Amino acid sequence: MRMNSFLSRLLVDVCLIRFGIQKNTVSRIGLFIVMLSSVIFITLQYYLWKSVYKYNSVQYMSFGETFSYIVFAQCIYCIYPSSTSNIIGELMKNGNISLYMVKPISIFRRFIFEQIGTSIYKFIFLALPTLAIAWLFFGVSVGRPDMLIILAILIFSYLFYFTFEMIIGCLSFITKSIWGIQSLKFTVLLLLTGRIIPLDFYPTSIQKVITKLPFRFFFASLADSISRNVSFSIYDFLELTATVILSIIIYIVIFSLACRHFTVQGG
Repeated sequence: MRMNSFLSRLLVDVCLIRFGIQKNTVSRIGLFIVMLSSVIFITLQYYLWKSVYKYNSVQYMSFGETFSYIVFAQCIYCIYPSSTSNIIGELMKNGNISLYMVKPISIFRRFIFEQIGTSIYKFIFLALPTLAIAWLFFGVSVGRPDMLIILAILIFSYLFYFTFEMIIGCLSFITKSIWGIQSLKFTVLLLLTGRIIPLDFYPTSIQKVITKLPFRFFFASLADSISRNVSFSIYDFLELTATVILSIIIYIVIFSLACRHFTVQGG
């Protein structure tokens, strides 16, 4: 009986992943535009950092390491579930979130497996082509990281990022608006994660603060491990694991509070 229940849950999860993949195949033009934007971003970053290294002496990272970091951070961003909070915000606005709340599958479970499907699709058709273009035309080099460690970091970082998105989305229940919360999210992603600029380029005082925050696990730790073989210690992994657990607890608390503030604004 338990085996049948487990298989049923597994089948539902696989169907959700498949749905996440299929819904992204509808707009191939949109995918092409996103991929073009990613390539343009990498091209601009290449010439920007080329100018920086041409007129400045940078000791802590070579140009190749810096540009490889930027490329891998961009590829990681491509596969992260960055649209989750927007989707929840829109569902909250039109009232359709109530349909999700009465279904037997939890919102967290439904969204995470749908987003995994989306991430698989984007990894194949967006991240890999972007990385291939960067390798062919810009000579991006890859270090020799332990792939098992990289995979473990990616899984936990992905789960942390998804939970962060869910928290942002749930806060829209309380604020009744996603715009201000999204501004906070983008501020965190731009300043505290190493998404655009490697943390080594930050002033020492700010760098010390940021490296104590868990947001570095979104991009900086993973991109550093891939691009220049920066070691990821057991302590770092335990910290990341604890951060994931804590973020899930925070999500559960905020979700329960959000349900009390929930008001359908449409429908």
